[in-house]
Amino acid sequence: MSMEQGDREQLLLVSHGYEAIYERGFCNGIADAGAQATLISSDRTDRAGLRPAIRCVNLRGSQAEDRTRWSKAFNLVRYHARLLRYVALRRPVVHVFGLLHPAWLCGVAEGFLFRLLSRRYVVTAQIGRAHV
Repeated sequence: MSMEQGDREQLLLVSHGYEAIYERGFCNGIADAGAQATLISSDRTDRAGLRPAIRCVNLRGSQAEDRTRWSKAFNLVRYHARLLRYVALRRPVVHVFGLLHPAWLCGVAEGFLFRLLSRRYVVTAQIGRAHV
């Protein structure tokens, strides 16, 4: 992907949202490489730790553990609907990093839809747990 100023493609970063340090480091690495990107964030995203080249759009909302099951389920469905709409309207390069949940929805159905709706679709998965 060319990083020429007039040639930049819109880059959309989609994180699993469970490890703030990994999310922040990945996004800052993208920014340090000269790219500007939009991170799909949540209420738990460490916005203060992100480089200025990373723009946040909070489509996930709350990820609080104390929510009811219905609240979590509704939030999950709403998040995926918002995310697909965002991609369909903007047709960015979608880069998913980490593993999204539920895996059957995100890995198969949503991945297929991302491939249809985006300019390009890239997945980076963390294999193993380096922090263990």
